[in-house]
This record gives sequence, C-alpha cells and structure tokens, in this order.
Amino acid sequence: MAHSAWTGGSVYTGQAALPHKNIHIGCVSVDIIFSKITDMIDSMVVGEAGSAVLVNEDGIYLAGVSEDKIQGAVNIADDYK
Repeated sequence: MAHSAWTGGSVYTGQAALPHKNIHIGCVSVDIIFSKITDMIDSMVVGEAGSAVLVNEDGIYLAGVSEDKIQGAVNIADDYK
C-alpha cells in the first residue's frame, strides 16, 4: 500500500502476469483506492444490528471498528479471548 498524491489517501496496486502456454503475453494492473473499500465496509449492516469488518491476512483490523483499534494494529482474535 502506498500514499497517493493524486487521491490524497492510500492506494493499493496489484499486478498479475498473463501467461499463455508458458509464454508471458502481458500483465494486468489495478489501483484500488483504499478509502472506497473502508467506507463501504464501515457502512455495511449485517442482519438487524450486525456490522462488517475488514482484516488483513494476519487478522489485524483495517476497517469496520473504532479508529483506535485500527491505529493500534489490534488483532481480531484479541477481541475474543
């Protein structure tokens, strides 16, 4: 993830190679504006009173919880001990 001067926020860039019969024929690249995803997660309602959260591969909160948990790199497992 990197800071973007264009958006003023965090942007994730992902790339993937396009192989065909063991020959590299190109690649695909996407830029995802992270605030768009976190805004969507923060506004989701699950059922009547639930909410959505976003965590990384290590279980660290990225969205859907209080800012102090995000800034403090709290792991979702810590909330269920």
